[in-house]
Amino acid sequence: MESISLPEDLWTLRIEKPGQKVWSNAQGDARSLNFFNVVPDLAANLIPENLHILRNDFRSKIPAGEGGLVSLDLVNIQNISALQIIIKVRIEQIRGFMYAGSCLIPRADFSHVIRFECIERSPTGLREAMVMMVNKQFTGNLETGKIIGWNRDPYDPAFDETAMYNFADEEIHDAQFPDHPLTRVRQHMRTLSQSIVFDPLVLKSKPFQKK
Repeated sequence: MESISLPEDLWTLRIEKPGQKVWSNAQGDARSLNFFNVVPDLAANLIPENLHILRNDFRSKIPAGEGGLVSLDLVNIQNISALQIIIKVRIEQIRGFMYAGSCLIPRADFSHVIRFECIERSPTGLREAMVMMVNKQFTGNLETGKIIGWNRDPYDPAFDETAMYNFADEEIHDAQFPDHPLTRVRQHMRTLSQSIVFDPLVLKSKPFQKK
């Protein structure tokens, strides 16, 4: 666990056990650092040509009707290849969503995952309502009751029918909703890339290669 360091000035350590540390901040967001001492179980190597394979694999792991893929991208952090993934998960109790952003850092025989979780607070759905109010191009389907073109998969229209990602989730709306949990997750992910510190052992370790 000591092979990766994260800034703690805005975070309070809540849980520390072998392989995991968990923090929270003043907004109620959670951050965890997880270590897995096994060969990473990824569908493909982390190269641009494999993005569709990786996106399809992670999309398939999200239970239908319970959540959806927001984004999955390759990033390079201090010459270390990593995956940044954001998903949204429905929480029926609040009639809203939890947004989770994960940075997966796979090496040849181990991996680290830094995960942020931000939960929508009451009243929920304000971002969606306000974005829809000023974007009049969206109309309802009288047969299905669904809003045409509102929900869409961020990468593949073949998955639009079951997608939970919608137009209001687009990053262009974040500036208008700085306190929204999706905006906060994206900001946490950006800050992580700039502030994470790797131990030399990680920097010198062999990169992940799918066998």
